[in-house]
Amino acid sequence: MHSNAWREKVVEGGAHEKLLQGIRLDQNRRFGDSVKHEPVKVRRLHNMAHSRTGHVIEWEDILIAHYGENWREKRDACENESTWKSTGAEFVRSICLKYGLPHPRNEARSAGGKDASSESVARETLPENQMTWPSIPWDNGSLRFVFIVDCQPLHRISCGVTPLLNDSYVPLFTRILDDIRDIFKEGFAPPRLVDDPVLWVDRGKNKMADYLCNVTMDRKKSWRKERSIDMPLDFNWFAVSDGGARPLCSACGWAVGICFVVDRLQKFEPLVVAGTYLEPRVNSFLAEALALEHATLEMKELMLRFR
Repeated sequence: MHSNAWREKVVEGGAHEKLLQGIRLDQNRRFGDSVKHEPVKVRRLHNMAHSRTGHVIEWEDILIAHYGENWREKRDACENESTWKSTGAEFVRSICLKYGLPHPRNEARSAGGKDASSESVARETLPENQMTWPSIPWDNGSLRFVFIVDCQPLHRISCGVTPLLNDSYVPLFTRILDDIRDIFKEGFAPPRLVDDPVLWVDRGKNKMADYLCNVTMDRKKSWRKERSIDMPLDFNWFAVSDGGARPLCSACGWAVGICFVVDRLQKFEPLVVAGTYLEPRVNSFLAEALALEHATLEMKELMLRFR
């Protein structure tokens, strides 16, 4: 349904014929609203389907439940089909929660609490030369979190320092900020109360996310792996994310994990490492923003699991 919503735009644009429009006989909510006050006789005369009950519009209800009545405006604001598809994971998650349906990812984890679609990886499979982390000044307490990026414009826009000038990115940044807001609602706070939830670091201090992004472009497919570790009693949450673009493709990579102190030294342990392959290609900034969106959603779900 989510993919068909973009195909409907293609039909409306005249690029293709008889796709979703042919399947649904143009029975969308907008058309239904425009003719619902016409007498049954008039509707039947003009060969309007379901003349007694009105046009079938239920197929849009699920989209309206997530995006609202103006879901087409939000769809049309997406730069391309890849941008629209990037909203699919949150769409599925939201609908499953709203109607009490089993989430596909959670269903896969049902066997022994593990994700059947991703393998549990040991520490040594992550290259040690990429396991570098910035020093983070955590305040006392264990209800702290931070998102680490190496794209300064992304950091400034996410933290409200710089305005977002491209309207097509508004839905994406709205989802990012909604996830961060939900994390605040769970009682978590940035490393220090004066800090922003998104931290900018130099690229050399974000090697893990850069590595995951490059691995995804090399593999030419999306992937996700969970790591099993012994959870300490006191820890804070962190996420690193990065996006990149090559001439023919793009990708984003992210890792979400915990930080705790061992012998007075900070120890970072990723719990989830993942990458999303983006084809057709998108620009580097969009790839960076999509990576941050994945990281915020992933962290929010992990927090709920380990509360």
